[in-house]
Amino acid sequence: MTWDQWKEFADRHILQTMAELGYPPDSRGEPSIYFGIGHFTNDWLSRDMVSALLKDLTRRGLCRYRRGLFDDDGMVAGAGYGITRAGRQEYNNMIIRHNELARTK
Repeated sequence: MTWDQWKEFADRHILQTMAELGYPPDSRGEPSIYFGIGHFTNDWLSRDMVSALLKDLTRRGLCRYRRGLFDDDGMVAGAGYGITRAGRQEYNNMIIRHNELARTK
């Protein structure tokens, strides 16, 4: 697996988590729900790796970082990342590319 393939795989994991666990962006394209870094970590993605990936996705406009978030009970929940309209479109494009690649094998 090349670096570019791994990077797309990791980006897709993060965008998929936000797309499938969250809600579509609002009418202005703003994320409707935000996730802390812990939602994306697993056996192969450390907090540091996820943090770097999220910063890159934010820089590319595919997700947005927000501080001062509150949970459903009105308690301070810290900071998190949410998928933007562009991020949801990129995730859909990743799925299409993945399916096309699988068909050619």
